[in-house]
Amino acid sequence: MDSQNKRMTMHVGVDRLSSLPDDLICKILSSFSIRFVIQASVLSSRWRYIWTSMLNLSFSSQEFSRLLDFEKFLVHVLSSCNNQVQVSLNLRGSVHMPTVIRILKLAFSHNVQQLTYKLLPDKKHLIHDLPLSCFVSQSLKHLTLIGYTKAGSFLMPTSTWELPALTTLHLNEVKLYDDNIAKCVSFISKCTNLKSLTLNNCYRGQNGLTISHPQLSNLTLEKLNTERNPLNVVNVVAPQLQNLSIINCGGEHIVSAPELTSLIYKNHALKLSVVSNLYSLKKVDLCVSNYPYTEDSHKLLSLLQQFNKVKFLTLSLEIIELLSSPLTLISHQPSPFVNLTSLRIYPELYDEPRFKNVMSSEVKNYLLDGSPKATLEMVSRKDIRAVRDAALAENLMAELKLLLDEEKVPLKCNNENMSQRPVDMSRIREHIQSCFSKMHTQMYHGEQKINSILSLLEHIKGLLRQLPVSKKAEMQPRFSCLSTEANNVIKRLWDHMKFEHDLLETSFDLSLLDLGKEVQACF
Repeated sequence: MDSQNKRMTMHVGVDRLSSLPDDLICKILSSFSIRFVIQASVLSSRWRYIWTSMLNLSFSSQEFSRLLDFEKFLVHVLSSCNNQVQVSLNLRGSVHMPTVIRILKLAFSHNVQQLTYKLLPDKKHLIHDLPLSCFVSQSLKHLTLIGYTKAGSFLMPTSTWELPALTTLHLNEVKLYDDNIAKCVSFISKCTNLKSLTLNNCYRGQNGLTISHPQLSNLTLEKLNTERNPLNVVNVVAPQLQNLSIINCGGEHIVSAPELTSLIYKNHALKLSVVSNLYSLKKVDLCVSNYPYTEDSHKLLSLLQQFNKVKFLTLSLEIIELLSSPLTLISHQPSPFVNLTSLRIYPELYDEPRFKNVMSSEVKNYLLDGSPKATLEMVSRKDIRAVRDAALAENLMAELKLLLDEEKVPLKCNNENMSQRPVDMSRIREHIQSCFSKMHTQMYHGEQKINSILSLLEHIKGLLRQLPVSKKAEMQPRFSCLSTEANNVIKRLWDHMKFEHDLLETSFDLSLLDLGKEVQACF
């Protein structure tokens, strides 16, 4: 027994973290922000300066109330590190461009490899230029810029960036169009190693946009804002492009990408033209959500002919409807698909009754006759709704769980000291009014919390009712546990509200008694 206790004492006394080699400790610490790492360094004398030898440092301005404080911290840390450090910088704050420029230059001077800059709302609703001097780096590999167009504030590159090591660029809510020169800025031409480009919710002006890059392999265009101009064209010229996604982008899209292997096109209408051969194309997801127009049928047939090498083809039901209008277009056409392995048909508009979830024999023959061994999957609107409802129910249950966990923290009781009640009439009156106000506030906040919980429960329950039996059975146990937990939290909130109300009522009654005594003392 004694020997066992000795062994347990020895195990408890061992500092296993400090016994790890330096390189392993640095690897563990590199997964945290550098501010947390420095704070944790006080836990061990051996850790005190180990962060200075870390190869990867992660900074985030979100940990600071002011951008200027973040700049001072950045200067202090980077001045203590060697120049071989790899820096990840998450910069988010109200715009004071001189400070931003100083931070960027400082980070680039220490070989920053990953940078995220998010612009917070600006009361002046200005367009914030990002001058060339901000983006000259030989080390930066991953860059993400996020503007805030909802408040009328934009980030806008005003000249070509010199980022030869850049491989990944993600722009969200960035203005690509320069009103002064009336054209889009070609800011990536000197990013010679760029492989992946994402433009999300960016403003491209009226005169179109050309994306031309010899090394680009992945391109995503989503919700590119533009004024209504039928001549607005997006040109994509990328000889090494392999994966292309165009989602909810207005205007015409003209693509030259001979090495393309995967294409996702989801738009309101069919506005896609491919001007290169597609011998390497293996996977296509083609979707339109507006009611198809007959004049688009010829364009669709031309596209499908170009997709003849594809193995995995996904079409929206609206595309099938377009192929059927009129059927004479395909009645004497051979199937273009000779390598097809899988064909999937799904409704994009799952609440739209105009399109029947059926496919005529003529359309089926046109799509499958060239590949008789290909599998066909017809996804119904009911299936789509079930997937949507299940995902929504999962999200709402996660939201409910978070809300219930927040209400599990100890509740504070405002137990006033009854022996220190006001003695003069004016203060007694103020105290009585305060009691009324506190009662109203407590009841209001308590009611809001309880209603939020009940509303989520009701919404989730309604979604589960509509799910298929198997999916409902899978999710029901978790919902039952949440319901029990919610009942306990609601009862706890109610009891707390009642207790607080009783305390205030007691204080209120005593104040009324004091008021009566004061009134009687006047006579």
